[in-house]
Amino acid sequence: MKKIKKYSISLLAVLGIFIIFPNINTVNASDTSQEKSISYNKEINENMLEEIKTTRFKVLLTPRIKVQSSPTQEDISKYYYNQLTNDIAKNTYNTLKTQISNKVTVDLNKIEYDIGSLTDDNLRECFTTNLLPHVLDGYEAYVMDGAENYWWTTNVQIGEIIADIENGKAKYKTVELISNMEEWSNYLTFNTKLKEVSDSMTGESVYEIARSVNHYIMSNVEYTVLDDTDIEQTPYGALIEKKAVCEGQTQLFNLICRQKGLTCLIVYGYTSVNNTTTAHAWNYVYEPTKEQWYAIDVTWNNYYNDSLYFMVGSETEIDGVKFGSNHLAGFKQYKLQTYLPKTPVLSLERYINPITIDGEYIKNIQPDTIYSELLKEFADDITFTIKENNKIISDTDIIKTGQVLTTNGLSFTLVVTGDVNGDGQANIQDIMQVNKHRLNKIQLTNGALKAGDVNQDGQANIQDIMQINKYRLRKISEI
Repeated sequence: MKKIKKYSISLLAVLGIFIIFPNINTVNASDTSQEKSISYNKEINENMLEEIKTTRFKVLLTPRIKVQSSPTQEDISKYYYNQLTNDIAKNTYNTLKTQISNKVTVDLNKIEYDIGSLTDDNLRECFTTNLLPHVLDGYEAYVMDGAENYWWTTNVQIGEIIADIENGKAKYKTVELISNMEEWSNYLTFNTKLKEVSDSMTGESVYEIARSVNHYIMSNVEYTVLDDTDIEQTPYGALIEKKAVCEGQTQLFNLICRQKGLTCLIVYGYTSVNNTTTAHAWNYVYEPTKEQWYAIDVTWNNYYNDSLYFMVGSETEIDGVKFGSNHLAGFKQYKLQTYLPKTPVLSLERYINPITIDGEYIKNIQPDTIYSELLKEFADDITFTIKENNKIISDTDIIKTGQVLTTNGLSFTLVVTGDVNGDGQANIQDIMQVNKHRLNKIQLTNGALKAGDVNQDGQANIQDIMQINKYRLRKISEI
């Protein structure tokens, strides 16, 4: 019996790359001050106004408005791990998850093979054929599940082998995975920055938090084709170097979402544009109040500087093309992988952000919504009236920015997304108002400003104009 030296096998990932490469007037929707007297189911008194505004009333307003929670039907945090059936793959996954090092050693449990002649080539061929595919399965599942230890492996190396020369057998005891040294040496810097960025993400719901993460990457990461370091494939490249291809942007999105408690997955697949098919990566996010998965392609959003591909469904049409037609999930990063990762069933339609309370405002109402349709957004036990210029509107009247909803002594100003001028629609007149605001010719305030701030980044600017125009031209079905 004797020990055989270690063998090094260098692996290159199949990359997911997508290249396509003056006085100021005031416009103010009429607002109403909060009424001081409050009577709400007897248990609420005047001193509980802030609680009602920020918590109780928000939850009672509609069952769809909830702080995000984890799904209960399965352990999503190990979604891809749960698809692994081979012990080597599972050992690889768990080792990467628990060993904080730039070189991790995976126990193969002394798997023995009859390889005949104990030559270096035979040992290497046996390993590549029988063991390496399962190592890659575990490694890839770990990356796609969110990989807390972000320093991605760039090299797989045979570890210890015990060879039986007389009988032509070899027992493979371990395999080693070697990380990129630059990323490993700076992992503390990365983790510190990751926490800093994650802590800065705001929002209470999946939609709001995911929107913040999407906006951060769009604002801070440049799409960059790979160079010799491969850093652009990684979240390190996206977060620290601020340069990354789709894989790095997608992995960073996944890590931040996981840090914030969202259920997020990486999806590898293909995109089809102008009859050209390209390997690509994007994300799925689980929305618990709808119990549905939605897709976010932060790379394409980044390229277009527009969140067109945010919380979309398979049937969502963007510029006349369904998301499920040009984003095809199912792709092996490594040819030697033994399994094709399965992805969850995607929602058919885009996620519509439910109406929410923002201080004295109720917002996220879609343009061209009539009163009877708005009723469906509220819980059955909520009764209210809506007035326009102190006149109660009817079931067939359109909802407009500036109307006032009153319920149980509370008053809220309604905000229709994109409806800056208060006619209930999002059209060219609203675009003109936002543009004047952008040029400092007028100043939008209060409800009008919230209506003009379509992407809810706190401003009414050219990005919001683009969204209103796309809705006006029916390139998108909701705004």
